[in-house]
Amino acid sequence: VRTIIATAAQEGMELHHWDIQGAFCTSDVDTEIYMRLPTGYALPDCQCLKLCKSLYGLRQSSSLFFENLE
Repeated sequence: VRTIIATAAQEGMELHHWDIQGAFCTSDVDTEIYMRLPTGYALPDCQCLKLCKSLYGLRQSSSLFFENLE
């Protein structure tokens, strides 16, 4: 990584980076996905939550992310 940064600085190039885990979490979910509340969390009269955004680790996360790139 340092070599790439040093070479880019030496050649006057621009560098861009992506936070892939964060990028997965910005994708809108196109199907209904529900999840149980994590241990230690409690909401009155609620046993599960409907996801509006993708989460890192979902099977659909990568495909939803690449759909947003197009």
